[in-house]
Amino acid sequence: MDTTHELHVIRDATRGGVGTVLYEIAGQSQVGVQIDAAKIPVATEVQGVCGMLGLEPLYLACEGTMVIMLRRNRQKRS
Repeated sequence: MDTTHELHVIRDATRGGVGTVLYEIAGQSQVGVQIDAAKIPVATEVQGVCGMLGLEPLYLACEGTMVIMLRRNRQKRS
């Protein structure tokens, strides 16, 4: 049984973070990307340190983080 037929992309965000991975995928796909950072979970501790240092957490190394893109569920609702 093929359970990955709806899977489009899997990328490791260890280097460069989630923002960089999304930017690279958009560039390779020749599309734009708009990131709603508020919808991406970031640990409170990471937010605090980034706030003190003036860093953007979406562009930092993210050990153990993956970006997975799947086909959108297009089921009809009645």
